[in-house]
Amino acid sequence: MKYVSVVGLVIPLLLVGKSPLQAQLEVDRVMQEGDETNHQADIRKFEQIYDRALRDEDTLQMIEGLLGMGETHSRLLQFSEAIDEISEADYLAQQVADTIQWVEAKVQMSRIMRSFRKDSVAYDLVNQAHDLVVRRGGVYARHKLPGIYFELAVLNRTMGRVEETQKYLDRFEAIENGDPESYYFRLEKARLLLLQGDEYGAQALLLDLEMELTEAQTSGTVSMPQASSIIFVYSHLGHLYDDQGDMSKAISYYTMAIHEIDRLQHHIGHQQYLYNYRGRLYYQLGQHQKAYDDLVRSREISETFFGAKSGLNRGFFDLRNRYQERLEAQEQVMAQQQLLLAKRETTILWFRAIVAVLVLFFVVLALWMRNRKQKAKHRKEKELLLQKREEETKRIAQVLEYKNKELTTYTLKLVEKEELIAEAVAFAQKYRDSEGARYLIRKLKQSADDSWEEFHKRFQDVYSGFYDRLIEKYGDLSPNELKLCSLIRLNFSVKETAQLLGISPTSVNMARYRLRTKLALDREVNLHSFMTQV
Repeated sequence: MKYVSVVGLVIPLLLVGKSPLQAQLEVDRVMQEGDETNHQADIRKFEQIYDRALRDEDTLQMIEGLLGMGETHSRLLQFSEAIDEISEADYLAQQVADTIQWVEAKVQMSRIMRSFRKDSVAYDLVNQAHDLVVRRGGVYARHKLPGIYFELAVLNRTMGRVEETQKYLDRFEAIENGDPESYYFRLEKARLLLLQGDEYGAQALLLDLEMELTEAQTSGTVSMPQASSIIFVYSHLGHLYDDQGDMSKAISYYTMAIHEIDRLQHHIGHQQYLYNYRGRLYYQLGQHQKAYDDLVRSREISETFFGAKSGLNRGFFDLRNRYQERLEAQEQVMAQQQLLLAKRETTILWFRAIVAVLVLFFVVLALWMRNRKQKAKHRKEKELLLQKREEETKRIAQVLEYKNKELTTYTLKLVEKEELIAEAVAFAQKYRDSEGARYLIRKLKQSADDSWEEFHKRFQDVYSGFYDRLIEKYGDLSPNELKLCSLIRLNFSVKETAQLLGISPTSVNMARYRLRTKLALDREVNLHSFMTQV
């Protein structure tokens, strides 16, 4: 909704002498003296806090005193003093890095900027406060963020940003310490509905608020700041009925809003807009004297509280420039400090880099020396191990060679023994009818069997597991076949094998042939070579 001021219609009249309504405005100011007296007492209290902190060099208490004075002067619409005090508090809070008071200074300054329609400046200040609160975190953030979100919603709404307003109202409603049932929140929801074009929804919400606030004021169950919400409820209802063409109701609500401001002494500056809106309606109804009175009153209030020449805010615009200059000076100081810090950090980084390189060099050197020492140690250990292995291998080879020679010698003796036994048996066979001959034959055969048992034992000592590997790989082999395999392993000739086994060379060749078949060996495979690989 856009309300066009028609103050320009009566400017020629304002140029002719002093308005008769100025006397009425002075009477209103006298009515405010009681409230201002309380505010002045607050100002004196905060001045004492500031003076005492200045003597004690207590910066935090100084900031508290400045913020208290600034807030009180702002309520009195004495914005010149308020900006001076709040900007000083902002600077000190920044210097001592006190997040809580720094946030408070920015929020207070944003409200003043908003009063003078400097919405973009106010928005930047609240965003800075938001960043500080989020950075601080913890319980403080949970307590402070609802208020920050509400401030951002109000500023976005005044700048016509519907989506942003909705976003921050949703955040306010969703956060733990938000109060969606408060009069402030519901009033802001109604304002958003108006901005979205939902006049009926806004009107229903505003009428509900009007009824609740009226009952709460009657029963005394509402605080003064909350009670002042009725001013804006009446004001917006006036706008709605104005849009609907019901000028009588609009004038009635504007009038009630003006009376509530006079009664509560809150939002006094808002009267300039209410008189302007009501005066425009009087003008449309042809009640030109009432229109003239309201428009003049609106102009006088504007000059009294917000004009550059007013007694309350004389020098405000110069002070605003000084505030901007102070901020720029602070930024320059901060930039210089950041430059010095950057140079110092660069020096520290170079120093750290040099130290890191030196440390890295010595670490690498130590690791290289350690690695070299370990390699030398490992090489020596490896050489010793190889030497031991070679010695052990040599010793085993010697033992094996000795045992092999011993086995071969034993086998050769066994051959001779078998020849003698064979001759003895052949001789005894001539006298086999004699009991003594049969006994001698049994003893000779028993001696032969014992000799073969001894042979197998000695063979196993030299070629451990030979029989087991053959049986595991090629199945069951008869004792004679195993005996033949051992003799082949010892590389005995067919003749020697025949003598040991007591059979003919032809029988040995037949036995070798059957063994080759059982082992599935081709004719090209040498039996001795094969046995050495078992």
